[in-house]
Amino acid sequence: MSLLITAARPARAAVLLCLILLPALIVACGGNTANNTPSALASVATATLAATEPPAAPKNTAVPATATEAPPSATPEPPTATPAPPPSIAVLAYHHFGVPAAGDYDVPLNKFEMHLKWLKHNDYESVSPQQLVDAIHGRDSLPAHPVMITFDDDNGEQYTDAAPLLEKYGYRGAFFVDTVTIGKRYFMTADQLKDLEHRGHTIGTHTWDHRDLAILTMDEVQDQLNRSESDLEKVLGHKPLFMSYPFGAYNAEIVAELEARGYHGAFRLRDKDDPVVDPAFMIHRQVIPGVWSMKDFANNVHWMEP
Repeated sequence: MSLLITAARPARAAVLLCLILLPALIVACGGNTANNTPSALASVATATLAATEPPAAPKNTAVPATATEAPPSATPEPPTATPAPPPSIAVLAYHHFGVPAAGDYDVPLNKFEMHLKWLKHNDYESVSPQQLVDAIHGRDSLPAHPVMITFDDDNGEQYTDAAPLLEKYGYRGAFFVDTVTIGKRYFMTADQLKDLEHRGHTIGTHTWDHRDLAILTMDEVQDQLNRSESDLEKVLGHKPLFMSYPFGAYNAEIVAELEARGYHGAFRLRDKDDPVVDPAFMIHRQVIPGVWSMKDFANNVHWMEP
């Protein structure tokens, strides 16, 4: 038995052996036996065994952080929001009315009313240039089916014939004026333009005498703007905030000039988008030819409003 203990646990076996032999050695040596009681012997054994046990780890002691511990990661930057695309809207451009025969720029009045009836039946709501620009810049929203109805060239029948039909169906329009024509035969007068604005329509500029700004020098562009702004300020009491480019042509330099003068937006026709230009200054319009069938008209409105 002692050999098994010694082989398995040498230290503990040696201690036990000493305890077993200790009384005999004391008696043999003639020592005092008064203190050699079992309890005293047990205390000695307990103390001896405890000395051979490894110390217990302290409880509830926090482990100190090491020098190699990784610092907390920095808060990631929020992702950059993707700009919303410009709102989709059908912007229609009309010119002449009250003509018996249809043409590229001539729409018989009865066909114009058919256009308005179709728009009304399909729940289209007219918006102003300012509403559209606010939507482009994220400051406002548009109706579910927005439409803008615009007119170029200051033709007199736009006031006498087209505007009353617009209002009959609850619509308002934007009228872009070549200001050299104001008060001349077949064109609108100053009082008519003021009346249109008073009734909730927008009056903008189409330059002074309808010259293609994209092929002019900057001095010539500025002259066109100065003259048209002066004319409209005399009529309306304020300068225009919107323009439709003659022939729909524009470039970044023209846009920069308009922005410097405080314009809010401008309308083009066929030219492509310019990535460096504010979308509010290259709003696409579709000329509505009088030769279109109602199917042509409907298809093009849907194409402009995908």
